[in-house]
Amino acid sequence: MGQDDWIKKEIESELLDAFVDSYSLITSRVIDEIESSENPDFLAMIDGQRSGIEVAELRAGSEREPYDYIAEAWRIAEKKHISYNKRGLFSIPIFLVFFASEHPLYEFYKGIADIPLEDFNDLGFSEVWLADLNEEYFSCRDPRRPADLYCISPEEWRGFHRYGNWGRKPFG
Repeated sequence: MGQDDWIKKEIESELLDAFVDSYSLITSRVIDEIESSENPDFLAMIDGQRSGIEVAELRAGSEREPYDYIAEAWRIAEKKHISYNKRGLFSIPIFLVFFASEHPLYEFYKGIADIPLEDFNDLGFSEVWLADLNEEYFSCRDPRRPADLYCISPEEWRGFHRYGNWGRKPFG
């Protein structure tokens, strides 16, 4: 593994930590025994079941609308689905977690709710999540500011999720 690959894996690991913290607070499900992998990026036990977690960055750009954000997520998810399906990697449940550090999810999640998301259900991923790492609403150094999440799939969790409220410390 080259230095660039090592740095990428370290960043993915930090992003995953932010997701795991928020996911557990929101769903009350436990993700533990996380280990680095290649395809998917991580293997973990999720509520006692061996699962994979694929981390992908969404580069939404500053001028994007909610539809563009979801279209980019779909493009990446479909590409990963084709690759994973071809190699038989869906033998275990795999979570797909998108991260973005620009365009705060909180500011346009209502627009995402107006977009049909059912097509994501056919891509083989057991769960698909958007995680907001925008510094306006999240801090990796402050546990009182966990990442906001938006569940695309499964339908039981679909929608915007925030642990606490906007006035949570250190805001209020």
